[in-house]
Amino acid sequence: ALYQVIRANFHQSICQNKRLSVWAAFCGQASAQASYRRILNHFDSGHRALIAELWAMVLKNLGKKKKERADFAWELHTMIRGLGLAFLLDQD
Repeated sequence: ALYQVIRANFHQSICQNKRLSVWAAFCGQASAQASYRRILNHFDSGHRALIAELWAMVLKNLGKKKKERADFAWELHTMIRGLGLAFLLDQD
């Protein structure tokens, strides 16, 4: 399931130069525009919650405690965001 989240974020219909440029510009404006920041925070919260839920299922299936790697959702979300930006910047 986590693989599907990652795969969806980098699907060719999403991971395109024009779309990533718009998203990067929107994220950049979110620091100055409260309405943009609310939208971005809502999206980010939902994305991290989904990752955390899926990660909890993985840990449960492995017989691990939920506290193990509790920050994984934040890390994966940040990595996905960073990889999208790297893709945008590396168009050579």
